[in-house]
Amino acid sequence: MKRRIPIQGLMVLALITGFMVSPLFSGLTYGQKAHHENIEIGIYAGVYGHTDGNAGLGWVVSVYNSGNNTVNVTYEIRWANLRGAPVRSEEGTFNVNPHMVVQFAGIDWVHPPFPVLRITISVQTQNVTVSRSGIEVFPFVIFPAKL
Repeated sequence: MKRRIPIQGLMVLALITGFMVSPLFSGLTYGQKAHHENIEIGIYAGVYGHTDGNAGLGWVVSVYNSGNNTVNVTYEIRWANLRGAPVRSEEGTFNVNPHMVVQFAGIDWVHPPFPVLRITISVQTQNVTVSRSGIEVFPFVIFPAKL
């Protein structure tokens, strides 16, 4: 008689392994920040501990305004399956006051029926657009080394 491991058991095992391994990835590889005039935009993987990694649990978007004027920021996050078909998207706008940082993050724990998705995060402000693409395996995000 064959014994099957239920999918819930595999998901719990993946989450536990991810919590243990995520700090290792984000501590070894570092993401980059894009600077333009008075704006610094960062798109990272790994919301716990190191928030500047290329691989980790979830994703983080950070916008710093070192200027003296309020800046309007537009963002778009797109998820697609491995064939490129759109699965879902999220978009919005926010303002960053002078000498302030706005950060937001997300962890997509489960996204059935697709365990692996492509993720693209784009942030636009004034005359600069920063975009980063990678893959999301359950809650783990992996971005390439360059921004």
